Amino acid sequence: MASLVSPSTPMLQAFQSLPKIRIKRFKHHSRCLRDFAIWLIHLLLFSSSCKCSLHPANDRSETGPFVGLSPWSGAMAEWTPAPPFKDHQALSPSSLAGYPFNDVCQWFIDRADLIFVVFDPTKLDVGLELEMLFRQLKGRESQIRIILNKADSLATQELMRVYGALFWSLAPLINVTEPPRVYVSSFWPMEYQAETHRDLFSKEEISLLEDLNQVIENRLENKIAFIRQHAIRVRIHALLVDRYLQTYKDKMTFFSDGELVFRDIVEDPDKFYIFKTILAKTNVSKFDLPNREAYKDFFGVNPIHSFKLLAQQCSYMGGCFLEKIERAITHELPDLLGSIGLGKKASTLSCDTTGCGETPKNRYKKH
Repeated sequence: MASLVSPSTPMLQAFQSLPKIRIKRFKHHSRCLRDFAIWLIHLLLFSSSCKCSLHPANDRSETGPFVGLSPWSGAMAEWTPAPPFKDHQALSPSSLAGYPFNDVCQWFIDRADLIFVVFDPTKLDVGLELEMLFRQLKGRESQIRIILNKADSLATQELMRVYGALFWSLAPLINVTEPPRVYVSSFWPMEYQAETHRDLFSKEEISLLEDLNQVIENRLENKIAFIRQHAIRVRIHALLVDRYLQTYKDKMTFFSDGELVFRDIVEDPDKFYIFKTILAKTNVSKFDLPNREAYKDFFGVNPIHSFKLLAQQCSYMGGCFLEKIERAITHELPDLLGSIGLGKKASTLSCDTTGCGETPKNRYKKH
């Protein structure tokens, strides 16, 4: 059997560094930005949390990634064929179970990065259950991987016949130009049977594990990009709130009505160049600026006098929250991408390729 292809060490280091940057840079800053920023950070923290199963000593309720399956949990546990597994996971047989099998499958399909469909050489027939499942997979053909298991139990000629029969059975179900990837091997912890294609099966198994490893790396890349995008939104929101507050303080006098002054600012922020001032700052795009109308609702819930200027939130020991977020956006998160090989610099072309050692000739000059 082929050894497990583990994720690269830089990728694991990047994954471990992600929560440190996220919590240290964003969680404290959310307390200063009130509801709007807290909502962004909560979404950021929730979406990047680890997915795991717990088995504590005492019974307790946990809101985990499988909470969406709770409506069918009782029926799934009753139909579990292995009693010892009931304390750990809810495994289930086919659609004959006492719960909506296709609804449960759809729940997993909507959250899957890869979808494996496993076939035994003796069970290649396509029934109603499998046909309904492939209907649910419509539009996700690029995520489907076919596994032909127990391949070492067949002779070479029989294996070729089964491989062809598998594609013949699946052809009506997958209407795409490029066929799905098929892995042919025996996926269990035992040695391959004698006088079989050991090298082929081993390479197929390694290829499958590398495919899984690539999905993990891509998922981590998307996670870092997602966190960075939310950090940019939090930064812009902080700058906008700070600008609203600074404008409010500049326009206030001893005899002014604070509510009327701020209402004028909120109703027409362009009159006070609030958004243009933020747009003039470094690394701020007009496409990242939120809707002006959104801040009418935001300040309707959060009074302007409940905020502090960003300059007042800096300390000698802790530094400035905004500087920490900017450092995470411009350096720490991009460095994480680079550490897992996703932020590669363009390779330098050699002189053998470009001919840089030769003097270029002017083709328009008359000789």
